[in-house]
Amino acid sequence: ENPKQSRLTRSLRVLSLPYCSRNFGPEELADLAIFSGLEALDLRSSLDMELGIGHPATMRDPYDSDEGGDCEPLPYSEALVAVAKANRKLKEVDLDGILDFDAFSYCLDQHAVCTVEAGGARVKLGRKTAW
Repeated sequence: ENPKQSRLTRSLRVLSLPYCSRNFGPEELADLAIFSGLEALDLRSSLDMELGIGHPATMRDPYDSDEGGDCEPLPYSEALVAVAKANRKLKEVDLDGILDFDAFSYCLDQHAVCTVEAGGARVKLGRKTAW
């Protein structure tokens, strides 16, 4: 299934999808790569931390050098990078709330955030307000 580009997918500049974590999985985030003109993406509190619980990367001891560093990416990592690559004018991704309950360590790889930032977008993580 290859979705068609439309005037909307080329011209939409700001997309805001805050607080929808129950229905917003990595596949839905990857679907946003159909857009090509986004400048700002608001995903505040939208990444579902439960999708990463039990993921091999979250179980690995970061101080144990014997454990392999090659692990599949955390649930939303590849999708976020794909959206950023499709939207070369992206200036900001708002992930405020991702630091609550350490959701960042269950949802996204630091490498994915660095890749998005290397493309010129500012990734707002907010601040830790819980736990």
